[in-house]
Parts: sequence; structure tokens; C-alpha cells
Amino acid sequence: MRAQKTLGQVYVAQAANDVHWTGIDVFRYAQSIHANLTESPFQKLDHGTAPSFSNRERCSGADSDLRQLHTIATTVFSSGEHMNSTSPNALDATLARIHANPKYQSLRRRRNRLGWTLTALMLLAYFGYIGLIAFDKDFLARRIGAGVTTLGIPIAMALILFTVVITAYYVWRANREFDRLTAEVLQEARQ
Repeated sequence: MRAQKTLGQVYVAQAANDVHWTGIDVFRYAQSIHANLTESPFQKLDHGTAPSFSNRERCSGADSDLRQLHTIATTVFSSGEHMNSTSPNALDATLARIHANPKYQSLRRRRNRLGWTLTALMLLAYFGYIGLIAFDKDFLARRIGAGVTTLGIPIAMALILFTVVITAYYVWRANREFDRLTAEVLQEARQ
């Protein structure tokens, strides 16, 4: 059974700057064309390409061209049997039972609270680092010992490590707590 769904989008942008308004080190002319072409030859497989072409000229006379081709492939791993064998009315009733389940409400609250907390921590760390770059460059430029490494390098590495740690923490919580609650909610909704 072929799903034959084809999607396509084309974006075209063009800009021109007047040197009298912008100065000489900006783009005098820029033009780009982007296309996203996606096809679903099978029910659970999407593939496509996204070609991009652009050229630009600086007011100083320098110019450049860009040609890119991105390929895309996605698939769905779930069997989807419960969706195919259930009528729309039965599916609506199942979704209503899931939504009314107190365990589902608890799951949503816990997952959202954790997601927003980790997001706030990441934004605080990231914008804190950007703030240091913007407002206290001397602090980041301090050398560590007699070498050439400055404080900015280990702080940036700590920021990257922090991102990995909070992602791992979210995955750990999801596997330990959220997956169990999801399974319980689905089991109760099927009864």
C-alpha cells in the first residue's frame, strides 16, 4: 500500500542595500532560493531533499556563492495497530478516558514541571555565559596558570557538559518514571 504524499515548498528571498545608508562592509545584494521537497512512498517512510542556492555581493566588491543539498529520511517505528483497528468514535472515547485519568494529569504536571525547570536552568546558564562575554570579557580572558588557556575555555566546556548532564537527567527520569506512568495510563484506558 503506497501513501503517495508529496509536499514541496520553495522560498525565494532578495535584498538590496544602499551604501549611503548602510556603509561599505555590508551586502550590496543578496539572493537565495530554498526548496523543501518531501515524499512518502510508504506509510511509515518519508524522504526528501532540500536544495539551497544563494549568492551575495558585499559593497566592498567581494562576492560569494552557496550551493547546498540536504537529504532527509524519517520513519515511524510504532506498529500503529491500535489506531488502524479502532473506529474514530472508539478512539475519541479512549482519548477522553486518558485525559480524565488522574495519573495522566499527574504525568503531564510532572513532565511539564521538569521540562520547564530544565529549560530555565539551561537558559540561565547559556545567557549567563553570553552575559559574561558581553559585560565581563576581562574575567573570561584571565589566564589559567602560565599557559595560554583562559577561564573562558573551561567555562564553555562546563556549559556543554551541563547540557549533556541535564539531557541525561531528563532521559533517566523519563525512562524511570514517565514511561511507567504512560504504560499505566494506556493500560487503564484500554479496559
